[in-house]
Order: sequence, then structure tokens, then C-alpha cells
Amino acid sequence: MTTLQRQLSQLQQQLKTTKQNRNSKEQQLETAKQNLNSKEQQLETAKQNLSSKEQQLETAKQNLNSKEQQLETAKQNLNSKEQQLETAKQNLNSKEQQLETAKQNLNSKEQQLQQVKTENKSLQTALRREKKAPKISINLSRSLEQENSRLKDQAVTDKRKYKRLKEQSEADRREIKRLKRQISASLSISYEMTCDPRGVAVIINNIRFEDMADREGAEGDT
Repeated sequence: MTTLQRQLSQLQQQLKTTKQNRNSKEQQLETAKQNLNSKEQQLETAKQNLSSKEQQLETAKQNLNSKEQQLETAKQNLNSKEQQLETAKQNLNSKEQQLETAKQNLNSKEQQLQQVKTENKSLQTALRREKKAPKISINLSRSLEQENSRLKDQAVTDKRKYKRLKEQSEADRREIKRLKRQISASLSISYEMTCDPRGVAVIINNIRFEDMADREGAEGDT
């Protein structure tokens, strides 16, 4: 074999090796491209998952804000009902005081009327004995009858006033019961519970009594 043939053989072998190396590099490049595409797909999936989580977080924030607004509205309604209840109680106390005053006035008028009747009876008995002064007796009798009639009319008026105040007092008591029921209903607002750490839960122990016998509201957790 001549030198030229040996060189040609070496060149062919080098060319073959170069082709093999090129093929190997191309395969490595293709594998790298596939790995890159896979990583890009994983990155896109991760972005989509992140976007979904952000949307869920935003929804949870909106739900939380909504629940907080509902809670604030419920608190405001409760405060309003409690103020109405306090006003109704004050009105009831005022009506009861007026009722007691009217009752005392009525008793006083009835006592005065009874006293006048007794005095009138005594004077009429005395007047029948005093026949020497008929004119004075007649005038005095008329005066006593007029006073007696006036006191009777006043007693009737006081009785009507007492009845009216008593009816107003009963109406105020009914209004207080109605307000208590509304407050109990306001306290019974329930909220949807969830195991996810993204909600608001309010637990209020609502126990209300009236005269320790008539219970108003729900005795329990609402």
C-alpha cells in the first residue's frame, strides 16, 4: 500500500468518525430540544396553576369581604334593635309611672268623693233637723250636690285616663316582646362553614329571658 492510499484510508476513517460524532451531537441536540420543550410545558402548566390559585385566592378574599360586610350589617341591625328595645323600655317605664300616678290620683279622687258623700250625708241629716233655716239648707244642699256631681265626673275622667294609660302600657309591653324576637332573629343569622382557611365564623351564645319565666330567643349557639 502506498503512502497515498494510507492517507486516504486515514481520511476516510476520520470522516467516518466525524460523521458519527456529528450524529451523536445531533441526537444530543434533539434530546436537549425535547427536554427544553418539556420544561416549557411544565412552566406553562405551573403558570396556569399559579393563575388558578390566584383566582381562587381573589375569590376567597371577595367571599371574606362579603361575609365581613354581612357581619357588619348584622351588627348594625342588632344595635338598632337594641336601641329600639331600650327606647321601648324607657317608654314603658314612663307609661307605668304615669299609670301609677293616675292610679294614685284616682284613689285620691275616690277617697275625696267618699268623704264628700259622707259629709253630704251628715249635713243632710243635720239640715233635716235644722228646719229653722230652710233657705240656707237648700243652698248648702245644692252646693254639696254640685260638688258631689263634680267629683263624680272627675272620678269618671280619671278612670278613663287610667284605662287609656293601662292600654298604652300593654301595647308597649307587646312592642318590647316584638323587638326582642327581632333581636333574637338577628342573632340567629348563620354563615356557611368550610374547612378551608378562608372563611369567617361568628359564634354568639344568645340567651335572653323575660321575668325569668318567659324565654325569648334561641338558647344555644347560632
